Order: sequence, then structure tokens, then C-alpha cells
Amino acid sequence: VLKPPVLEIVSAKLIKFNKRYAIIGTVQNIDNVPADVVLKGTLYNNNSKELATYSAKHIIKHKLMPKEISAFRINFEGIAWSKIKDSIPKTFNPDEFTPLELNEQPTKFNLHAAGNVSNSDLFKDIVLSNVNTTSKFINGTLFNSGTQEITVPQVIITFYNKNKEIIWVDNLFLKEGIRQERKLHFQYSISKNPIIKIINDIRY
Repeated sequence: VLKPPVLEIVSAKLIKFNKRYAIIGTVQNIDNVPADVVLKGTLYNNNSKELATYSAKHIIKHKLMPKEISAFRINFEGIAWSKIKDSIPKTFNPDEFTPLELNEQPTKFNLHAAGNVSNSDLFKDIVLSNVNTTSKFINGTLFNSGTQEITVPQVIITFYNKNKEIIWVDNLFLKEGIRQERKLHFQYSISKNPIIKIINDIRY
């Protein structure tokens, strides 16, 4: 039986991005052992009434080495096709997202971070290079420096304002794998004129 690693929420804020709520921030493994991280966020109103609870899915690096930091985003997703007027799509869409409908305005939030000692999938043999940013796209190259094929490459992108404060966290899955000693180009489309409203900002 091993002691759970100590995790720290470095920064966190509740935002509204294009009519949907999310919790974004950074988490750090401040312990001396690798950690498998699980994050759960809860929304409350002014009267501390619980409105919704959801866990971070794939927009976080779940395996953190000692002292490693990862940005995260918790989306609050609703139940798809629950209304009579909704129709189930004929094809599968991995990017399908159903925003959570809240009857009240969330004003506060709580984060719960849990970690277990991990000894697998710790070293990611992937290198990011040749990153170029324009007003519309972020381009770059991923290189596989390991001895095994990377089957599902993912890029986590963190946006900052002029004060170097996090305002949005997004991700990009690439449709192709990367074989050993090979590289793959990626392109991320930046949202046009996003409406970002900070509802609650917790500073540690």
C-alpha cells in the first residue's frame, strides 16, 4: 500500500466560453513519485447549492512525473438526445458535445484532485518542434523519438492573455499515428472571436 501523491491546484477559474461553462487551470504533482491524476469539478450558485459535477476527461495529462505541471479543462456535459425533438445522428461523431443546461447561474466552484502512484505509461517519446502561430492557425511538427508507434497523438493547447493568465485550454487529436523515428505535421484552427467570460477566478 503506497501513500497517494500530493497534488496542488496551481490556478483555476470558472469561465463561460461561447455559452458553455468550463473550469480551466493547471495542476502540479509536487510529490517525489509519479502520479495518476483524477480531477473532479463541482459548480455552485450563490447559495452554495450544487448545480453540476463532472470530471476531467481527455483535456489533461493524467500521468504526471514528479514536479510536472499540466493544464486542464473540465467540460460540463449534458445527456445527449434526451429531448423528444432531438434525433440520433446516423454516423458516429467523436467531437459530439451536448452542453449542460442549468436552471441557475453558477458563481462558485470546487475542485477535487486525487492521485495514485503510477509506474506505467510515464515516458512520452514525442517531441514538439517547428511551432508557428498566426491569427488563424497553430502549426507544428510532432516527432516520435521512441521505439514504439504512437497510435493516438494528442496536443493540449493553452491560451494566455497579456498578463500571462490562462484564458482557455483546448486539445487536438491527430487522425494518424506516428511510427518510430518519424514525424507528423499538425494544424490547429483558432476559434474566431470567442466570447470568454471569467465568472470566478481562484488564485493560490
